Amino acid sequence: MPELIGFIAAICTIAVTAGGAYTWIRGHAFIVRVHDPHKNVEQDNLSVIDVARAMKGMAEDAGRYKPDYIVGINRGGAIVGGWLAKQLQMEAPILLTVNADEPQGRRVVARLGRSGQLAGKIYLVDDAQRKGEHMREAMAYLNARHPGVEIRRAVVLQMDLSHQGPEAVAFRATRSEFVGFLTTNGNVALPWDT
Repeated sequence: MPELIGFIAAICTIAVTAGGAYTWIRGHAFIVRVHDPHKNVEQDNLSVIDVARAMKGMAEDAGRYKPDYIVGINRGGAIVGGWLAKQLQMEAPILLTVNADEPQGRRVVARLGRSGQLAGKIYLVDDAQRKGEHMREAMAYLNARHPGVEIRRAVVLQMDLSHQGPEAVAFRATRSEFVGFLTTNGNVALPWDT
């Protein structure tokens, strides 16, 4: 009987040690989890490999759409838009700084080059669409200031979260036309968020 207890204790010790070692190694980037873009991202953050795959898909989508302009929202949109412009051999993206806390009419500041007027097709990009407020404000701004433009929205990570109370109306979001990854977990982050 003491031999059996010793054997079980040894097996448990090995299992706990192996599990701890695996967790430590995975947390220190030796093992990178790559997500399936066709499945909901449950809990892990997206890796650089995930983002590269999503952005490759975005470049293919934008190539089929043939935009006249790439417009990025805030810093995340600058990252995605800059990379996308290089892939499509287009001019640098136009940037929109969106702050929904500002009063109506001052929520969007555009960094427009050229003549300041946009026409044709716009590919509107951001790294993640969380509550939908930035995308909604950017769409409203572009449609109001540049009537007749055609806009296609694209994000690396689309968060499909349900909101309660006043947020159910304030943050009603529609899904972007191109989505690299989808999650219902508000804690999933991109590599530059962590």
